[in-house]
Amino acid sequence: MIVAYLESAAAASRTFAERLREQLSTLGIDEPTTDGWYPAAAFQTALFETADSLDEETLRRIGRQMAASSAVSDETDGAVAALAALDTAHDHTHRNWETHTTYELRDVDERTGVAVVACPTMPYPETVTRGAVAGVVTPHADRVDVDTLPPGDDQFRFRVRWE
Repeated sequence: MIVAYLESAAAASRTFAERLREQLSTLGIDEPTTDGWYPAAAFQTALFETADSLDEETLRRIGRQMAASSAVSDETDGAVAALAALDTAHDHTHRNWETHTTYELRDVDERTGVAVVACPTMPYPETVTRGAVAGVVTPHADRVDVDTLPPGDDQFRFRVRWE
């Protein structure tokens, strides 16, 4: 997971990937490998601290790149199916996380291309999460917008619109 995130980050911003590697190193994660297991809390700390230094567009690109590397969209047919598979993809790439989250698809209107995705916790900076949600829909739509809604039922919520 950490290696995939670093690769996604590097595709969006080499500077961010370098800063994240440095921050991970200070937390004891020097050379992450694809089959290695690392403390999620250390990764999240490094991620949030490093993300504070980036602009919103770069963070959104990182999220979209993360989604592209997860192969969710390759295995689904359509925007709604991709959003529905988001939770399964998250489970697969975040094994053994203490701060696990789930993604729930709500209020789907395929006719207008609108849905709400809700999650109880935010494992990534909000803008990265918005980018990742948009990223799973992008292969199935010409245009995708994701907005953060006011929290409801102790959930973070995102409105996804696609054409």
